[in-house]
Amino acid sequence: MEEINDSIVIKSAETDDELCGRGYVHCTSWQEAYRGIVCDRYLDTMTVEATTARARNFPDNTLVAKDGDKVVGFAVYSSSRDEDLPDAKRNGLLALLSQ
Repeated sequence: MEEINDSIVIKSAETDDELCGRGYVHCTSWQEAYRGIVCDRYLDTMTVEATTARARNFPDNTLVAKDGDKVVGFAVYSSSRDEDLPDAKRNGLLALLSQ
């Protein structure tokens, strides 16, 4: 049985450090998870600076998963398209570090 890490906190991204962490997780997780699936040339052009800039440009609706001070994952969400569920949200992007 695996040990559950109860030190992970999920919260709204509120600080520049958290948005920088989102940028790092976005770049790193994509390069690790999609190597051999997505064109390597595309993955090789991804940079932490570019994904951090994107995080800073679109900070709304972002949740970060933090282990202490370190961002280890994030999710971006938006409003549901289902007219019957006006308060529901839908996940647009979810990324986690592998370790």
